[in-house]
Amino acid sequence: MTVRETLRTAAYLRFPSSRYTRKQKEAHADAIIKKRKRAAIGQELVGSPEVLFLDEPTSGLDSNSAFAVIDNVRSEAVRTGRVVVLTIHQPSIEVLYLFSKVILFSAGATVLFGPLDDALAHFDRLGLPCPPKRNPADFFLDILTIDQENESDQTRIRDLHAAYRSLGQERRLEAGSERSLTPGDASFEAPEEENSEATLMSNDELFELQEEPETGILYRRAWTEILRNKPLLMAEFALMIVVVLVMGFAFFKLDNDTRGVQNRAGILFFWPINQ
Repeated sequence: MTVRETLRTAAYLRFPSSRYTRKQKEAHADAIIKKRKRAAIGQELVGSPEVLFLDEPTSGLDSNSAFAVIDNVRSEAVRTGRVVVLTIHQPSIEVLYLFSKVILFSAGATVLFGPLDDALAHFDRLGLPCPPKRNPADFFLDILTIDQENESDQTRIRDLHAAYRSLGQERRLEAGSERSLTPGDASFEAPEEENSEATLMSNDELFELQEEPETGILYRRAWTEILRNKPLLMAEFALMIVVVLVMGFAFFKLDNDTRGVQNRAGILFFWPINQ
């Protein structure tokens, strides 16, 4: 299916027909296309969630595409006031500075949570300064990676855990409330006016039963995919013809006795599993 059809299907399933017409659902899905570069993210945005969770959305993308995806997600968060929580692996320095806050883990525990500049200052105070012209993401990976057979690595991680705990709850809350902005950004605050897209559905409507059966939507999507895959469609027809011929010859003229009843029961078992 195309990206447009995928997003429209998501809109059909998520928005109650009692409040939104089919054209309104399609218009909302079409508006998402203009802002999203990945269909998976677009499907989540169709539902206008208050909190958007993303698991490595830049996987398999080059640096330019990765920056475009994260920049679009950040712009969406600023525009709607939506909270975005995502995991990412070795981002470029340009992508890293798009995040308002970062959380670092090592050995199953938190090492730091807060703005990127605060994280660099924190490690600098601990005697672990980030070298000039070094990507902070690579620097974090280097100091947080632990070798179980290396005692110095284990000691370093224990010290980092202790240093974070020593910050205290008040300091952690203070650090978490600040913002880390890229140079040239005037503000990272959400707009004051309530955005209609962010409040498109209330909690009561989120799980409202659709007037249009969801099963019908899913069947229509599956049928569309089958019709567009002509080789698969022909193979399904050929398989059906072969199964019918085999069953016709194997169970031809069954007797009306106990053995015939058992053979007919075999047909009822054999037919569904070969469809």
